[in-house]
Amino acid sequence: MKNKRLTLTPHYTTEELKARYLTCEHPVERSHWQIIWLMSRKDKNYSCSQVADLMGCTSDWVRKLVRRYNEEAEDGLRDKRRDNGNAPILDDALQDELIMALESEPPDHGLWTGPKVASWMSKKLGRKIHATTGWRWLVQLGWSAKVPRRQHAKSATEEEQAAFKKNSKIM
Repeated sequence: MKNKRLTLTPHYTTEELKARYLTCEHPVERSHWQIIWLMSRKDKNYSCSQVADLMGCTSDWVRKLVRRYNEEAEDGLRDKRRDNGNAPILDDALQDELIMALESEPPDHGLWTGPKVASWMSKKLGRKIHATTGWRWLVQLGWSAKVPRRQHAKSATEEEQAAFKKNSKIM
């Protein structure tokens, strides 16, 4: 039994699809537009498997995109991974509060680290937050661990270094 060939609902002409594919700035959505444009080309009469081979994806994915396009037109080609997650753990107020906390010293008077941020977040949110999440928020807010450069135990003091430079024959 032969499969029925998928046809496109004519939301846009082939030329309009090509223009949308060429002007789309989001890389994932651009490939979706390209797939639909290739499927719409009457001069080539591509099948789903041929378009899949050209685009480096599976024919099932091409069929799924065609169905999404037929049902939802432009919205069907959006990257469905966008905005599909949960809301951020920290709302704007808590983010501001964390920034203020990061500008002050941590409770142990050391440096802010992922585990320390996670501990701060755990207290504020009333649930356990993993150290990795703390580190991600630290980085997301533009902070990084600034650790002083290591010094050898027997290295010269600044005065000794200045005296050495003064007496050096190289300078």
